[in-house]
Amino acid sequence: MIKNGYELGSMPARIVIRKADLDTCLAALILGAREGDEVVVAPGGAAPGELADPGVLCIEAGGSGEPHRGNFDHHDPRRPLKPACRQAYDHLRLDDEKLSRLVDYVCLVDEDPSGHPPVPFPSLSNLFSGMMLTEKDPLRRFWKGVGLLREILADDLDPFGTMPDRSHWRSWREAKEANRRLVGEMSSLIRTLTTRGGRRVGVLTSTAIGGLGLIYGQGCEIGVLYNPAFGDPPLPKFTIGGNGVAVSPLLGPLGSLEEGWGGRETIIGSPPSGSALPLEKVLSLIERHL
Repeated sequence: MIKNGYELGSMPARIVIRKADLDTCLAALILGAREGDEVVVAPGGAAPGELADPGVLCIEAGGSGEPHRGNFDHHDPRRPLKPACRQAYDHLRLDDEKLSRLVDYVCLVDEDPSGHPPVPFPSLSNLFSGMMLTEKDPLRRFWKGVGLLREILADDLDPFGTMPDRSHWRSWREAKEANRRLVGEMSSLIRTLTTRGGRRVGVLTSTAIGGLGLIYGQGCEIGVLYNPAFGDPPLPKFTIGGNGVAVSPLLGPLGSLEEGWGGRETIIGSPPSGSALPLEKVLSLIERHL
């Protein structure tokens, strides 16, 4: 049962995550994360002993579909699973209208961003992205993300609507606006290719965040984002998305060359620890298998 301002207060005080994102932060909020808990950021995922220990809360860090062990993750290409926040909500058998709506929103953003009804800028996802662009420390990202979502609930803000202009969110909004302008200016940098199956692929190399929507807007069914210096420390990162097209068949070929690739049917990504694969090698696999 939700209580004390959306702090359940009944889950372990040690939390392991890969990174702070909307799904991870909302799952943590649902499961009772609060300042003072020990949070470990493990880009490679939780250790086997941590996944086996129900006294350690692992969120998006491995152990897909094992809530009974305290593992809330859905990046198992062998079976479809709901996002971590939905697993947490269902596991605790909660019945809270506001929280359920926020879970619905985060699941939509996580599973099908293109299905989000358009709203005037900024959306909750825009604000969260702006926070990620502004805040470089992974632990501060996590707690600021949890705090943002807690504020949405406490103030009864509609997660599917436009977020209000609040002074403590302004730097996040400005960072996201600047990134949106940068992405928009890169349309001329998109190159295209056609797969053996006749799919049109758009490829964008950039250090900006996002761009799949821009690629889809140019009539491409598949988008490839390659960021050669993502995060801090900077690591090469791939994101491959399909606009209503399954790209998960690539996980097998990519995984045979490099461990750690994961995702879902219409969006996959390179290992959290970065990818060593050359862009042209990845594109050749896309051409061959899609």
